[in-house]
Amino acid sequence: MAGSKDNGTRKGEGAPKGKAGESDPKPVKPKPAAPISAEARDTQRNPQKNPRKDAKKGEGGPPHLKGRISKPMHRALARASVSVRFDRKLAVHDVNGSLMHAAMLREASVLTKKEHRTIRKGLLSIRSRILKGGFRFDPALEDVHMNIERALIDMVGPVGAKLHTGRSRNEQVVVSELLYCRHEAKAIGKMLERLIRALLREARHSGEHFMPARAHMQPVQPSTIGHHLLAHSARFMRDLRRLKFFHLDYTVLPYGSGALSGTGFRLCPVPCELHLFNNHLCRLRPNSMETVASRDAPLVFMSILAILATGLSGLGEELVLWSSREYAYLSLSDDLTTTSSMMPQKKNPDGAELLRGKCGRTIGNLLSLLVTLKGLPLTYDRDLQEDKEPLFDSVETLRLALPLAAAMLGGITWDFGRLHGASDLPYSGASDIAWHLAGKGVGDEEAQAQARALAAWALSEGKALRDAGPEALARLCPKADPDFLGTLRPEAQFARREGLEYQDYGPELLDRVGKLESELKLHTLWLR
Repeated sequence: MAGSKDNGTRKGEGAPKGKAGESDPKPVKPKPAAPISAEARDTQRNPQKNPRKDAKKGEGGPPHLKGRISKPMHRALARASVSVRFDRKLAVHDVNGSLMHAAMLREASVLTKKEHRTIRKGLLSIRSRILKGGFRFDPALEDVHMNIERALIDMVGPVGAKLHTGRSRNEQVVVSELLYCRHEAKAIGKMLERLIRALLREARHSGEHFMPARAHMQPVQPSTIGHHLLAHSARFMRDLRRLKFFHLDYTVLPYGSGALSGTGFRLCPVPCELHLFNNHLCRLRPNSMETVASRDAPLVFMSILAILATGLSGLGEELVLWSSREYAYLSLSDDLTTTSSMMPQKKNPDGAELLRGKCGRTIGNLLSLLVTLKGLPLTYDRDLQEDKEPLFDSVETLRLALPLAAAMLGGITWDFGRLHGASDLPYSGASDIAWHLAGKGVGDEEAQAQARALAAWALSEGKALRDAGPEALARLCPKADPDFLGTLRPEAQFARREGLEYQDYGPELLDRVGKLESELKLHTLWLR
């Protein structure tokens, strides 16, 4: 028909060419259809606008969250809002939280038994896909929670949408982060247990040998390798107890809080699903506003990790110093060191330096979260999205650092002769002299003054304290026993440490290590 805009041909194609007068030209062979992408198939299954395509046009944001907003989300805001790139680490924990929520909806008669079975089966299938690495996260759905909800609806149909009844993403985030922190507390606790065992093994094997104890980086008194290693183990045992108390203390569920002021349903934890939470989480938080605003669990957990990392960094620093040519107290295993591309004679303690360097991140991450929280009004604010990346980074840092520290302790070779020589200090007996004089009835201030005077005289004469001689001792420390100077050897000095519960030397060291190993078993029962 003349003037028609569509004559049955595709755009860009004229009528098929043929001889004049031919009314039935040969049909044009259609081109094969292009393969359909996974994204296109998803769009066909869900009759909605393609959110990725919309985002390019400026129509970003999850399509189910339009609400009263009349304009599509600006693509700049859409890019800033997407968190699934990092919060996918919460995926398994979000599914576990949803399993409990579904069970509570069933108890509240919001779901029928059949609906609950369908949703539960779908969630378990999604969790299996996540654990196997086969779950596809779509950035257009913004976060991990909406990705899982959409996957459930796609799998089980409209009944899957009923799972969101009586809850908000504000509450879901708190649930998922709490479960994540508790899970990682156990994982890090197991790694820390292995590090402590490595310290105890090394103390048992090499601990009775002497080494100098330092203050202000100056060697001042003799100690033992065992005493020093057990100092680190005591520090890490406190960290292990902190993790244990965190795991036991943070056991309160935020269910029923909704967006901020509760829901219209009475939701209580269901015993049949408590195994998902190690059978510990059985209480609800008393205030819904505080619940959705609180980030106490990640904040306290990150504080523990920062303290733990500080101890690891100190251990790394000592390994760097002790393996240097100036100290030469020990050498590190070759597989935990590197060399230089330009100076091949070098043996760099890279493992210890990375231990020292990486752990500083945890302090910055903790500070980052504190700054985020410091000015927020109740209840939920989008600033709280920024709590996750620092948390995840601190956890990953400790997951790297703890096995590295344990490996480095297992690859140490000590130079016992050099350590003993460094422990036999010429003036370290000054404190012993002061204590000896105090035992003879001399006041502490006067005893310290006399010991200082003898040390100063020996230094000016270029002599060690034990070589000062009886005349100098009688003149400067008149109440001291004449033969006391002869006892200023590392073995005798360390044996005089009456204030120590354990000498960490000889048989007492082995006894101490055995008791610490038993104590460690008690403090790690919660990890089993």
